[in-house]
Amino acid sequence: MISHPDDSLDFLGTALGRGLATGLGPAELSLEAGVTIAQLPTGTIVRIHGAYGPGMGWKHPIALWVKRLHEALKKIKGVSLALPPPPVPEHLAFCFVDDAVDAVAIAARGRPGTIYEASSHSPAQDELVRAIGRLMGVKAKLTPGTPVPAPNVPDTAALHALGWSPRFMLDQGLKRTVPWLLDRLQEARRAA
Repeated sequence: MISHPDDSLDFLGTALGRGLATGLGPAELSLEAGVTIAQLPTGTIVRIHGAYGPGMGWKHPIALWVKRLHEALKKIKGVSLALPPPPVPEHLAFCFVDDAVDAVAIAARGRPGTIYEASSHSPAQDELVRAIGRLMGVKAKLTPGTPVPAPNVPDTAALHALGWSPRFMLDQGLKRTVPWLLDRLQEARRAA
């Protein structure tokens, strides 16, 4: 079974036994292909934390931050932005979609009944906002005094023991994701 800890996120779709029902985005199709090939042992659970990448939905924290920064830049033509507290539930563990596919494929070699956690990075919100801002050409940060909870760091030891390690760190995954999200925002703006 493939699961996602936050049911409100639509990126991975609904877990259905050994398969995965997904949306139509390219990243979902990539993940679905990886899941179909994997054939997980009975009772094996793979929890993908904060999967992101091209094809993701707008409910994900990364997509929401890109949208917030994009909207702020339309109003303020400066090169520095201070943002109020996050508008999203805290979800600080992320896994780029290609790493998620790898995790599922590797978990297929694991022991039946094991729970495997897949997360490639757990940035603080301010670190995430700064990284997205850099890719958008703006110095962005959270407003001073914003409460930032401790990062949610899933235990990925079981996957690492099978040889899994993420190929995409935060900056690498964002370099593939942020431009895709900005293109979707521009398309929506042109269509309006």
